Amino acid sequence: MKTDRRAILRWSAIAGASTVAAGVAGAGNALTALAAPAPQAGSLKEAPSLGDQVRSGRLPAVDQRLPANPRVVKPLERAGRYGGTWHRAYLGLSDRVGPTKLQEEQLIEWDAPNPTTLGLVPNFIEKWDQNATATEFTFYLRAGTKWSDGSPVTTDDVRFWWEDYQMTPEITPAPSFLVRQRVNGEYVIAKLDIIDQNTFKVTYAAPYPLLPIQIAKSGGGLPAFPGFIAPSAYLTQFHPKYADVNQLNQLAASKNLPGWAALWGTAGDQQGPINWWFVNPDLPVLNPWKTTVPAPGDPHVMERNPYYWQVDTAGNQLPYVDRVEHALYQDAQVLNLWIAQGKIDERRAAA
Repeated sequence: MKTDRRAILRWSAIAGASTVAAGVAGAGNALTALAAPAPQAGSLKEAPSLGDQVRSGRLPAVDQRLPANPRVVKPLERAGRYGGTWHRAYLGLSDRVGPTKLQEEQLIEWDAPNPTTLGLVPNFIEKWDQNATATEFTFYLRAGTKWSDGSPVTTDDVRFWWEDYQMTPEITPAPSFLVRQRVNGEYVIAKLDIIDQNTFKVTYAAPYPLLPIQIAKSGGGLPAFPGFIAPSAYLTQFHPKYADVNQLNQLAASKNLPGWAALWGTAGDQQGPINWWFVNPDLPVLNPWKTTVPAPGDPHVMERNPYYWQVDTAGNQLPYVDRVEHALYQDAQVLNLWIAQGKIDERRAAA
């Protein structure tokens, strides 16, 4: 993002009213817009398991799976090694936060390259611009990004998320903060303009200077997904605008659900059997891993996404870990025993 230091400091001062940015201000650190690290010169690299699939013809080459300008992540100490299974534990469907935190992707995210610097960097997007009044934001997708099934990510997915997902009250009773803004006590819907296949602009009725911070904090999209985007080619088959509503109701009934809208979740929670990555292995994703054994499976299994759009500074396509397993438990003493036996590598502490 291109901006001047005065604007950045103004955002930091405004954000001091929020919990997240208040901690930064309290430490005396100014919020800054950070440049993404650059990869080292040389060819891209991939996990050996993916290389085997390329050689057998089951996958395209790594440079064809990554965007033209992938997100570059600087390792904390050094580049990791490929392979292995990360063993974790979970309580089932209700214990979604821990697995989701491993998967979460935002359009814009926080970065702390050193202990005294906290700033924002474009993550899923290549960059964003905003006008002087913070009423217009233009977002640029990384050209060539692909969903986990290999299909292209384009602004068709943005349009679908906005017009058919957020603007369908049966699916989304209360639209995301990305779509609506409270102005003079009333919610006002923003305006979406699709510029081209990789560029879109959102115009708000009033200044929205905290939007990049809010995106970094809360995302605003499907669970674990970047905001403004959903896999349209897959999800249109479950939307009454594109599919027969009677057949959708029959599908819902086969899953013991009251009607087609419940396929998308309950009261807008976005945790239905079709649109929640945690329970639907068929849903194309943008995350480092993709569910292969859904919750409440024992274990819940996630395997690497061969089209993941991030690399480290040495050009290694991420993630390093091949597979993540969440073993199902109901008794805390069982979990403690597993930990003592070395069966669990790490588990997020319960809130």
